[in-house]
Formats: sequence, structure tokens, C-alpha cells
Amino acid sequence: MWQIKDPVSGHISYLFGTEHIVGASWLDSVTDVKDKFQQSKHVFVEAYQEKPDTNQDKLLMQSVKGPVTDPHKIFKGKSYQIVNAYTRSLNWDNLDSVLNAAGQAQMLLLWGLSAQLASDYAVRLHMAIPGEDGLDNYFAKQAIASGKQQSSLDSSDVIAKLNNYGKLEDLAKGIEKLVKGLKKGGQLDKTVFNTDYVNLKIKYQFGRKMPKDIDDAGLGTARNNKWMHKLDGPLRTEDCFIAVGLGHLNYKNGLIMQLRKAGFKVTPVEMHRITLPLKNS
Repeated sequence: MWQIKDPVSGHISYLFGTEHIVGASWLDSVTDVKDKFQQSKHVFVEAYQEKPDTNQDKLLMQSVKGPVTDPHKIFKGKSYQIVNAYTRSLNWDNLDSVLNAAGQAQMLLLWGLSAQLASDYAVRLHMAIPGEDGLDNYFAKQAIASGKQQSSLDSSDVIAKLNNYGKLEDLAKGIEKLVKGLKKGGQLDKTVFNTDYVNLKIKYQFGRKMPKDIDDAGLGTARNNKWMHKLDGPLRTEDCFIAVGLGHLNYKNGLIMQLRKAGFKVTPVEMHRITLPLKNS
């Protein structure tokens, strides 16, 4: 968490980097964050959305025209059987039936699988309690419930782009990795879930540029730049609380460096645990 101070008005705000998969109950061990959130008048999140609905029928209703990709080509060899067993455990049909849809519907179904897998992992690794909100939705809902002003940084067109980001094959690779890890007892590569985040061991890389593959997709610097236009005014006139993905705070082109260039004083806030943190099993 970082304090943002406007040197002219003296207004103080806070910027908190989230890990989207971590459950809101984790905040019980770092009450500093809740305290700063409560003190704020205006809360910003990337975008407040209800949890992804992985219901097969609802996803298929959003089908659009396009080529049908053979599930056996997306999930090859043993991976097909492993992923197929997982979808059956969700009371879905076999993969052939599930993915027998055209164009965008296949993408939506794979996103649904990814979301469900992510939830399963968060619970398995004690990063979340079944059914609870993640950090981002928690802040948005709490802001609305307490009468604070709540704003989304992303526009609807950006959200639509994010929901359709990636290729079938790329999504399939991620799903294969997650399913195999879950089958082995939930041992995860830190590139999939950052357990260092849960244990407050964050390493920032302000000397590096954001990875090119993220930036080229318009998901990094371009979004940060748009967010800065929305944040600059409120940060000079209000006490704000901003909760966005940790990656947006990092790198040369991240929010922290951009805020400093805009004249704000940005300093880290040491967080203290009052209970044991959630940790890897």
C-alpha cells in the first residue's frame, strides 16, 4: 500500500495493489488497509463486476457466429481427459458437447472454466473462503454500502476487450496447467498465483518496463495512462482510496512512477499483521 499526497492541497490518498484471486478475508490480517479505506471519501477500482457466471447455458446464450474448434485440438492427448474430468465434476457435459459452439461462445466457456479453476485454487491454497468476494469486489461493494463515492477506472469498451482477450489455444494452455496442478494437490507455480503477495513479500521493479506482451495487448501502459487522467483531479481535491491490480503499480510506466511524475509525493506504507496470514498448504 502507498500513500499519495498532493503537495498543494495536502489531500492524502492511498493506493493499494490487489491480487485479484485473493479473498477479502485476507484483509483481516492486515487491518491497516481497511483503516485507510474507511477514512477515504472516494473509492476507485478497475471495474466493479459481479463474479463470472460459469453456467454453461448462460454462456452459450452469448454465442456469435464463427468457426467451431475441435476440443481435441485445443486440449491434446492426456490433457483432454484431465480437463474433461474437471468439467464433468462441475456437472457440465463432456468437453465435446460443452465446446460445440461457434466463435465467441467457445471463448466465453473457456473463460468460465478459468474463473472456476481460479476459485478452486484460491480455496485450496487457503487464499480465499468458498463463495467470498475477491479484494477488488470487496472494496467496491463496501464503498457502495457505506455511501462513499465509488468509481470504475475502466470504461465498458475496455472491460469488453478484457473479457475477450486471448486466443483459444492460450486459454487452453492455462486451463491445462491449472487442472494438472489441482489434480496433484494444488502445488502451484508462482507465475500462476503469487503466494509472496499473501505473505507481504512484494518486490517492485521500477527500473523495468512492463512486459511487452501485456503492453502490446493494450492492457498495461495504455490503461494506466487513461486511469491517470481520471485520478489526477480527485487526488488533488479529495481523500481517495484506489484498489487496482498489483501489476499496475509496478514498472517504469506503472501508476506509482506516473503519480510521482505528476507531482504527487508517493511513499510506501508499512503494513502490520494482527493475525496469521493466509498461507500455502
